[in-house]
Amino acid sequence: MTEIPLVDLTKEVINKIFEDAEHQADYTIGLHRAIYPDWDEWPEGQSIDGYPRVCRAMNNYIFEKAIEFDAKHHPDVMKGGMWMNNGFGSGDEGADVPMWKVRPAPVKMAA
Repeated sequence: MTEIPLVDLTKEVINKIFEDAEHQADYTIGLHRAIYPDWDEWPEGQSIDGYPRVCRAMNNYIFEKAIEFDAKHHPDVMKGGMWMNNGFGSGDEGADVPMWKVRPAPVKMAA
């Protein structure tokens, strides 16, 4: 399988996405749109196959932003829960990804 090229996702872009968000879905989708620039043109049935990968430090940074956002805007939910369920992955698969870079997951059509 061909490796998908890394995509830049800077601290400034991440911060702006969180600043502009009004709901959890806004930052979750915003972060995905930042690495899949054609996100809004995807045909119905097209989806991400797996999770985009980042290093642990970057994933921790995004989690901290999600927890802070949720504490302020959604105090009755698990802080960072939506990002935990729908965000990027890290761990061994993200160990080789440099800070402020994302390895996008492949995109597929529904069967």
